Amino acid sequence: MSLGAGAASCLEDETSCPRRKLLAASIVARTPMTRIMRLLEQTVPFTRVVVYHGTPARLRASLARQFDYLFERYRGVSACDLENTLREGPGAKPAVLFTFDDGLANNYEVAAPLLEERGVRGIFCVPADFLSVPREEQPRWFIQNVRAASDREHCTDEDRMAMTWEQARELARRGHRICSHSQTHHRICADTPASALQVEIVESRQAISRRLEHHEVDGFCWPVLPDQLALAAKELMRANYRYVLAGGSGPLFRGHDRYSIYRTNLEASWPPEVVDLQLSGIVDLVFRMRALIERVSRRKLHREYEG
Repeated sequence: MSLGAGAASCLEDETSCPRRKLLAASIVARTPMTRIMRLLEQTVPFTRVVVYHGTPARLRASLARQFDYLFERYRGVSACDLENTLREGPGAKPAVLFTFDDGLANNYEVAAPLLEERGVRGIFCVPADFLSVPREEQPRWFIQNVRAASDREHCTDEDRMAMTWEQARELARRGHRICSHSQTHHRICADTPASALQVEIVESRQAISRRLEHHEVDGFCWPVLPDQLALAAKELMRANYRYVLAGGSGPLFRGHDRYSIYRTNLEASWPPEVVDLQLSGIVDLVFRMRALIERVSRRKLHREYEG
């Protein structure tokens, strides 16, 4: 197993979690915030969609403990039930749905079996080009296009290997959903040209669909705040997909827009107190504040431009 830059040190780290998040988690652990959120979850049930990235085998036990905690706290929802759960609500108990970004082999090898053992299926978001890159070039492609820095989930070249197309087809046969994570993992933003939007949003679906053969690709995933996307990008997503996984974090109540599905970030190495922080509502509030500030700033710039 060859090592990428910083691999030795990151393998020694207990978690990839940033220090500021660890500090925030330790503070929140001393407050009633987590207990208050759990009470709210039972009073007004909602759906929480979570997103993981790398799930290497060395973190299998940690990931399994997180899954068990989430299933104790929420009702597990399978990928095929996404639209119905958003439309009708989760029922009497809050629900959780699992998504995994970047098309990594260890998502297939580790995360999918753990979910299946617990009776649910997830959504696996794959960049169309990544799975076709020759294996010896995949770690470099991943560093250049997806994640340059090493962390606890992405330490070695093995951690940066893509699942194969046959593995993606197998996931679909087993009831998971395969979602487009764009063509090249290009970071779509407000000024992305129309030609690039066509490739990343429309052609990525076509490329993945051809490889999956008889399985539909009906979802798109891009980890940016919904307000950072240009109108043209949003229109392409609505025209080509049934749902869109967005950036940000927040509870999804009955009737939530399926083209703006917020996801709460969790990672396999994160300790329980950080998982609680992510689910406490504080991260949701920070996202809402950021989105509001960006919206106000954009309107101000527009008025100044018009003036």
